[in-house]
Amino acid sequence: IRKQMTKREVVVTKDEFNTWLNCEKELISRLDESEIDMSCKSDLFDVLDADLSGELEFEEMVDGLLKCRGPVSKTDIIAIRLKSSLIVRMMNAVCDKLGIHDV
Repeated sequence: IRKQMTKREVVVTKDEFNTWLNCEKELISRLDESEIDMSCKSDLFDVLDADLSGELEFEEMVDGLLKCRGPVSKTDIIAIRLKSSLIVRMMNAVCDKLGIHDV
């Protein structure tokens, strides 16, 4: 796995990723050392799959894992709330432009 990942030749499916989380003790140990919360292992793939492709590319996996490190902070929660609010306003504007009022 390590050789293929460093060459960036590998794309990981959800099944493969979950198999790694259940079988690869070194991976689990590294994630734990990196302070990545493993309490919901089954959700980790979906969190990392930023483009919703159903596969993880090298950069997507590394970037996602780096963002998962450490405890959740107040700024993380506030940022999510602000971004969610922005998305709702944007969707309302789109609905208004399309004349959709029954949302």
